[in-house]
Amino acid sequence: MLAYQKFGQEQLPTKKSDHFVGDYYVRYDQYVQEHPDAEQEIQEMLKKWEDGDVEIRALWEQMNARAIAGFATTYKRYGVTMDKQYFESEHYEHGKDVVYKRYEKGLFTKDEK
Repeated sequence: MLAYQKFGQEQLPTKKSDHFVGDYYVRYDQYVQEHPDAEQEIQEMLKKWEDGDVEIRALWEQMNARAIAGFATTYKRYGVTMDKQYFESEHYEHGKDVVYKRYEKGLFTKDEK
């Protein structure tokens, strides 16, 4: 998302949509090699996503929808069907609660990084 936000936010897919999204993963990898502070930028973006920032959530929904649409094209091509799909974002809050409760009980330790 950071690479798309920086380098292509106005661009529309000109190829299979998950490949389009994947190109921005590559672009991010190139960016992070040239900009050591990129990790901090991505952490700030993640924090905004977690806090429900409207702009970041809209960007995430757009990029996520593109990736999922591309996956669906591939699944269809190979005759793959699913009764239900489970997405990490649907389980994020519950998972976060589970981790924090285990942390409070001393089952996990925290790494400041």
